[in-house]
Amino acid sequence: MDIMEIMKSRHSVRAFNDRKIDPETAGIIQSFISKCNEESGLDFKLVLEEPNALDCFKSHLRKFSNAKNYVVLVGNKTDDLDEKIGYYGEKVVLKATEL
Repeated sequence: MDIMEIMKSRHSVRAFNDRKIDPETAGIIQSFISKCNEESGLDFKLVLEEPNALDCFKSHLRKFSNAKNYVVLVGNKTDDLDEKIGYYGEKVVLKATEL
């Protein structure tokens, strides 16, 4: 798949199934996140199999169900933090979509 096909196939998901992310795929995503962190100075984290992932946000994220895997987007406060998190966050999303 080329990047345009990946972008066209990407969509939002609110209800997740119980299918686990296999270790090989998780390793690829983690490696990609590490590369993004190195390039950007951000500190993204991949979290797997956390059944209470969004519990602290239930009042704001009621439409999500069964979310157990996620990426935490973290960076030091700078003037361009939102832009960097948006750019690198979408790169991670597109990589996950590709996989």
